[in-house]
Amino acid sequence: MNVSKLKKQGGKLGSNEGGVYTDDAGAKFYVKKPATQAHVTNEKTAANLYKLAGVNTLDYREAGPDHVVTAWQDLDKNNISKFS
Repeated sequence: MNVSKLKKQGGKLGSNEGGVYTDDAGAKFYVKKPATQAHVTNEKTAANLYKLAGVNTLDYREAGPDHVVTAWQDLDKNNISKFS
């Protein structure tokens, strides 16, 4: 995925530089740029290990060594009070 071709739609949701982006087809993604390439590798590796263990994870997309990109997923529950 070429991050430079995405259109920014919203700001960051955490501590890393990033935001909500869309592609030309209207698909929505969360893109972040961690502090180092090692942080990117660590997050992608952890997600792959979680998947191998059968844990549901976000849908990660390949975007090179500087960015972490996941397909946007709307939350079913957006507040701790909605969890059981």
